[in-house]
Amino acid sequence: MKRSILFMMASIFLCVACGKSGDPEPKEDTKPDEKVDQEFDVKLTTTTYKVGDEVTFDFSGKEVDDITFYSGEFLHEYQYSQTDRITRSNSAVVSFRTNLTYGAQADQLAVFVSTDYNGSGNFADVATANWKGKEDFNPWFTLAPEDNTWGDPNRVLSGDIDLREAFEEGKPLYVGFRYRYDPNVTGGPRAWHAYLFKAITSIRHPDENGDLADYTTTLYDNYLDFALIYQNEAIRTVHEGMSDPSTKITASGSYVKLYMTSAQVTNAEISDPTEIWAISPALNLEEYNYGLDMPKEVVKESTDVMPKDFKYVFMEPGKYTVSFVWKDGEEEKVKNFEVTVNE
Repeated sequence: MKRSILFMMASIFLCVACGKSGDPEPKEDTKPDEKVDQEFDVKLTTTTYKVGDEVTFDFSGKEVDDITFYSGEFLHEYQYSQTDRITRSNSAVVSFRTNLTYGAQADQLAVFVSTDYNGSGNFADVATANWKGKEDFNPWFTLAPEDNTWGDPNRVLSGDIDLREAFEEGKPLYVGFRYRYDPNVTGGPRAWHAYLFKAITSIRHPDENGDLADYTTTLYDNYLDFALIYQNEAIRTVHEGMSDPSTKITASGSYVKLYMTSAQVTNAEISDPTEIWAISPALNLEEYNYGLDMPKEVVKESTDVMPKDFKYVFMEPGKYTVSFVWKDGEEEKVKNFEVTVNE
């Protein structure tokens, strides 16, 4: 009996031990997740304001070493913080006066501009260049009407035409007066005169006090450096052999005369339309180098307490690319906002 009881107790012990062997392993103590700092960020609730409004930029996330602010205003744009800001003439105004006499053939004179003429003085290069005129720009130069009265008081002003948009990056601009005579069209050739040519550029840059001001430069104010270019060299030969050529630039450069008589065309044995061009020297825009743009304000330096926000007031309407630049150690980051400021 005693042995039976001992056997039963041993069996129970074994069963309990077997049951415990199936339990999961006890878990090790774990610490709660440590809080990870969020990355620094700048936020703006709206991007449209009025002049004089206080614009608040909210900061969030971890502290950074320093923060700078570019307002997007002139001389304070981040895009020019690494590359020199070079400004070019904001206008290039050309003007002259015209009149005509003799003959009756219409539409002999036209004015064009080109950025790919090479300035060689050869008609072949003139013919292959791309010339733009009244079909390409509005407004364009006004020429004397066909029935205009001859005489100094009746010279017709072309208007002050700003050719700034005709320029291409890195290229000069040429102004060309094209005179065309067609011996097959009724009406004798006309004598066209162009007077008082002026080319004036304007550029804005700081004066001696650092205030922005407009400065003008007269590039040319006469025709002395114009080139007379003939399609037909026979006409050139005729003119150069005359004591008072039909086509000429006066010694003072005060005017250029474009004209070929019917007799000259006949003597030169020309039966097709022919052209004479008076082309200006190369016109170039002026440049001014402002250097690098600077931040509008340093929001935080490395030793400053981290601010919660930054406030700014725009005093002029416009569209601004606002930039915040911050550094965290060696890492630099930039965030831009497109802000519109209305009147």
